[in-house]
Amino acid sequence: SGAVEGECQKVYDFIGNPLPIPQSAQKAAEWVSGQLSAGLLVSYGSVPGHSSDNIAWSFDQGATMVVFSQIPERLSFARLIADKMISLQEEDGLWKAGYGGISLTEKDNKIVGNIATVARGQVEVGLKTGDGKYIQSAKKAGDAIITKYWKSAGSDKGYFTGGFEGNQNAIWTSTENNARAGIFFYRLWKATG
Repeated sequence: SGAVEGECQKVYDFIGNPLPIPQSAQKAAEWVSGQLSAGLLVSYGSVPGHSSDNIAWSFDQGATMVVFSQIPERLSFARLIADKMISLQEEDGLWKAGYGGISLTEKDNKIVGNIATVARGQVEVGLKTGDGKYIQSAKKAGDAIITKYWKSAGSDKGYFTGGFEGNQNAIWTSTENNARAGIFFYRLWKATG
């Protein structure tokens, strides 16, 4: 809304951002778009004096699908990532935490919040394109999240565990991961009724 944009502009003016909000958003979108490699976004860009590990974290793919699906001139970009993530979706409906790059054991983990963010991205791309394959991918992920991660804590309470670390279901849980799952399931419900 105009009020929110006005308040954000005040913050940008205070910190000395030389670009108005729409141009700042455009510059960020241009940089993100430049990170595409083999259908995925490289999560860290190289800057002089620092190297990039070229890993593509799943959360970054999902978050970009969510945002870019809402921008008409970026929808095809979101769809490209969505298609790549469908090709990487495992038989059980899940995605790994990351792909490519250096061999980090953390990238093989399957974290609820990351999976939910990718699945939400699939929902948003599906809603904007009308292509049912994205909603189907999201449903498959949702079924897996419920089956593998839901822990009952009484008749009307429960939570999602953090995910799988290696082959072990994590014993931890977090507000962040449960919030991401909640947002995803809400959007899936709104999309499918």
